[in-house]
Amino acid sequence: MDASAVHADERLLAGRTAGGLWTLGGATLASFAILPGIDHAHRGAVLALGAGAFAWGLIQLVAIPWRRAADWLLHASVIAGLAVIAGAVAASGGSRSPGWVYLFFIAVFVSYFFRASAAGVYLTGCVLVQAAPLAYDSGWSHTAYAGELVVGAPALVVFGSTVLLGNSLIHEHRARAELLAREQAALRRIATAVIHGEEPETLFALVAREAAALLGAGAAGVLRFGEGETATVMGAWADHDGGSYQAGTNIPVRPGGDVAQARDQQTAARINDHPPGSPVDRLGYTASIVAPVVVADRSWGALAVAARGPLTVDDEDKLLQFGALLSSAIASIDERALLANQAATDPLTGLANRRALHERLMADVSRAQRHSSTVAVALVDLDEFKQVNDMRGHGAGDDLLIRVADCLSQHARAEDTVARLGGDEFAWIMPETSREQALVAIERVRRHVSATSPQDRVTVSAGICDTTASWHPAELLRFADSALYWSKTNGRNRSRIYAPELMSQPPALQ
Repeated sequence: MDASAVHADERLLAGRTAGGLWTLGGATLASFAILPGIDHAHRGAVLALGAGAFAWGLIQLVAIPWRRAADWLLHASVIAGLAVIAGAVAASGGSRSPGWVYLFFIAVFVSYFFRASAAGVYLTGCVLVQAAPLAYDSGWSHTAYAGELVVGAPALVVFGSTVLLGNSLIHEHRARAELLAREQAALRRIATAVIHGEEPETLFALVAREAAALLGAGAAGVLRFGEGETATVMGAWADHDGGSYQAGTNIPVRPGGDVAQARDQQTAARINDHPPGSPVDRLGYTASIVAPVVVADRSWGALAVAARGPLTVDDEDKLLQFGALLSSAIASIDERALLANQAATDPLTGLANRRALHERLMADVSRAQRHSSTVAVALVDLDEFKQVNDMRGHGAGDDLLIRVADCLSQHARAEDTVARLGGDEFAWIMPETSREQALVAIERVRRHVSATSPQDRVTVSAGICDTTASWHPAELLRFADSALYWSKTNGRNRSRIYAPELMSQPPALQ
């Protein structure tokens, strides 16, 4: 921020106040021409200065669009004011003139509207104007001028400094209030997204965007600390493509680095000179701040922002404060994600449950229709599972279910979904897979189960269907169930692809 600039929301008030002071000063200065006790030797000059000041005041009041005016116009008005006061004092008696009192107008004005550095310069100018008669009026020692100077000059400085300090406190409190309002508004938007059930990646991207907006930064990201020396990007935002890491990216936590400092010391790390080729430089920025996010007294993760220009201590404090306020929201996001995972997971095997399977199947079938691809569904059932429970107990039965679930998971791809539908029945969704390809995958699992459980004589049967038979998710499952029934009634320990003629046989599972 330019030290000479006037606060944008005060520019209109400053312009109008300046106009009022000039108008008042011009009118009262003109009266010097007739007031007793004032030197009238240069009455014409005094009247001209008064008239000019009054006219300039009116122009400032009615003709200048101060909301759009540049700051230099206010500075020019103040400098002109010092010059007019110096001229008025000289024209109305020098050391005997009361004109120096006008300097209080300028002292109050600059101390209220200008920042400390600019105000200090003008207060110095006021003292110099008051002391100017020492240079040209040899009779100053025969008047009360010396006493006025000794009292008036410090009074100008003290009076102006007091106004400046008071106004600085007002601006500081207002800035804090505005920051708090922005933070609260950001937290409300995040809380609303949490309540509406947005996905964690979307929520954390929103957190990143709000953090960047708070500091006026170009990019931001939310990191979550993992095991060892890594952190995962939970969500990110940037003002240009390639300006942030994608969600899910694992980044190293270098010992002694800024992210490590946020994790280990729970303090912010600010760097304004990232070297060329550094991770931040490769994203297109030169400065960064990494602030810790502490949840339940532990280092959950970090908020990181990056900018093209330097970041300040104030920015660091803002990000620390925002991170502290975010802790409860992030705890809510984590808790909701945990509850959602529990609601979609079979507690015994850790696989997706029936509800999650139906949701994923609907999504995969819809995507396959849009992209003209194929989805295959396989139903897998343990053979003679009831005998295992009856003869060896439910504990052995649970162990067997877990082993089969692990086998299915090991053979599934990342894009596949394996679920436990209940009892000893499992389902396997395979996007972009034909029924023949699904049969190959299921046969591998079937042979693996038989080979790894020879002493238990455990086998599985399976039925397969794909979207060439139907695009309706419920029908896909029903057709696969018909193929499974054929496998169970034709010797077990085998797999079968659905064919329409199988529907004439009653299904085994409802």
